[in-house]
Amino acid sequence: QEKSHTIAPLFQEFVMSFCESTASEQHPVNVLRYILNIPTRNTFQTPCINPDLRDQLNDQMPYLWLIHCLWQWVHANVGEAVDAFERALGTVMQQDVVQQLWLDYLLFTNSKLIGSKCKSRDFKMFTDLVHRCLVTVPTRFTVPFSSADYWTNFQFHNKVIFFYLGCLPHSQQSSALERLRYIMPTNTELALRYP
Repeated sequence: QEKSHTIAPLFQEFVMSFCESTASEQHPVNVLRYILNIPTRNTFQTPCINPDLRDQLNDQMPYLWLIHCLWQWVHANVGEAVDAFERALGTVMQQDVVQQLWLDYLLFTNSKLIGSKCKSRDFKMFTDLVHRCLVTVPTRFTVPFSSADYWTNFQFHNKVIFFYLGCLPHSQQSSALERLRYIMPTNTELALRYP
């Protein structure tokens, strides 16, 4: 935290390194939005992306979405940060990045509950977001070299569930765990946690 003042210059240097010239009138967030193909409200000169980096940028696109979301979390208002997470979740397909996006989104949303004036309404929205995460991230994966065989992995889901339970008062954890167990009856770790 004592070095947080270095984040903005590093971010600027990182993003502007994709451009052919580091034009100072370009804001790095606008350049990143351009790379991610996010429409911007402001009219700005289209950055000239280095053609030698285009293939590398395409390969790194999921991670650029992560960077964009984290930047918005720290530097934008709540609505812009939510929009960034929602756009990223609707765009990124790489499973490990999708999971990280969800974890960051849930952490962000939970952090906004602390100062909320409408705690019950906002907590319901948070609960709905957790549920959406649990039902949209797959648990079944095909076994390599076989399209008929599957394996089930609840590791990410359990991480989300235990994070969610940590956000609840102790008196509500048991009923929440029971509801989640009902939704995921084949989740062994959850069944062991709730006998």
